Amino acid sequence: MTDLDVGPTWMWTAMRVLARSRASEGAPRTAGGALPAKVRVSALAALVAVAVYCLCCLVYNAPDSPAKDRVKGPVMAFMEPYFWQDWQLFGPTPGSNNDFVYLRARMTLPDSGKTVESSPVEIEQAIDRSPREFRVNPTKLPGVLLAFDAVANRYAGIANKIQKLPATEREDARKRLDDQFKPDFEEMQRFFSVQAKALYPDAEIISVQAIFKNRPIVPFSARYAEPKPKEHEKGLLATSWMDYVTGVEQ
Repeated sequence: MTDLDVGPTWMWTAMRVLARSRASEGAPRTAGGALPAKVRVSALAALVAVAVYCLCCLVYNAPDSPAKDRVKGPVMAFMEPYFWQDWQLFGPTPGSNNDFVYLRARMTLPDSGKTVESSPVEIEQAIDRSPREFRVNPTKLPGVLLAFDAVANRYAGIANKIQKLPATEREDARKRLDDQFKPDFEEMQRFFSVQAKALYPDAEIISVQAIFKNRPIVPFSARYAEPKPKEHEKGLLATSWMDYVTGVEQ
């Protein structure tokens, strides 16, 4: 830019600033320079939401105490569906197996009064799809089955090791194993009782059984090979028949 350009450019800029200042003089102003009512209401609502969230975080992470017990009900109802962090939040390594849970029920039919055992019904895949079917209603059901799959794998792994022990040691080792996993199987008993009642609402359910299997995922590079690769399911664990928990579906 030359010296001859400076003058006109400066004058043009000054004229634009002056025009803007004159235009703003004619614009309506609120009394005392206060913000519009809508802005103030929106800001207040945002502050209240932030304050409620921070308070819930404090209660949620506070140590257990009688005071926390009195207010944790609504806090948990607010925090856990939307803000509860689990390992899926951090982008886990893609799995190499598809997990399956088959449910069987021993029940009395309402019409004939006959006691029968149902065929195995696979329930995990439908539960895994449930968050995608209604995205605004977070659910932890897939996480529940993920935990059960992990329990089944751990239990089966330890049980296989027990089979390699001397015969005189197996009974005590199996008893310790069952005691260790007793809380997990009690959770399964309640959960699968609910699922059985959902499958057979009119029947009188006596007991339930869960069968855990997995199937290796065919790598992408082999999916279009000829002959087409076969996917074989592998049984991991079949629980014993567990008594149906009356009323748990409510």
